[in-house]
Amino acid sequence: MNERMNKLGAIILRVFNMAVQNEKKPRNFGISELLYPSEIHMVMLVGDNPGAHLSELARRAGITRGAVSQVVNKLEKKNLICKDYGPKNNLRMVPVLTEKGKAAYLAHEKYHEEINIDIYAYVREMSEDDFGVVYAFLRKIEKMGEKLK
Repeated sequence: MNERMNKLGAIILRVFNMAVQNEKKPRNFGISELLYPSEIHMVMLVGDNPGAHLSELARRAGITRGAVSQVVNKLEKKNLICKDYGPKNNLRMVPVLTEKGKAAYLAHEKYHEEINIDIYAYVREMSEDDFGVVYAFLRKIEKMGEKLK
C-alpha cells in the first residue's frame, strides 16, 4: 500500500505543481493583450453567469468577493468587462462582458476544445463505474483542499 500511496502522491504533486506554474503564465486569447489564467477564468465566469453579482461569482468560483472584485477591476481597465449598476440589478454591480471580453471568451472556449480533445475522448470511453470512481476521487481531493483554506 505504501508504494501505491507514494506513486499516487507523486503524480498528484506533479499535477498541482503544473497547475501552479500554469497560473503564472499569461496567454493570448485573440485580443491585444495577454491574459493570466485568473483573468480569463473570470471572463469565462462572467460570460457563463450573466446577471450574477460579485458575491454570486465568488460563491461559484470558490474564492472571496474581494478576489473577484480585484480581477473584475483589472478586466475593466483592459476593457474586457464593464460594470452595470442598472435598476434591474437592485443597485448591485453586475459585471458584463464587452465585445472584447466576448472575443476572449470565445477564443478561450476554442483553446480548451483543442487542448482537451484527448481527455474528452478518454472520458467518453470510460464506463460509468470508472467515471464514478475518478469523479469521487477528485471530489475527495477537492474537499481536502477546502479544509486547507
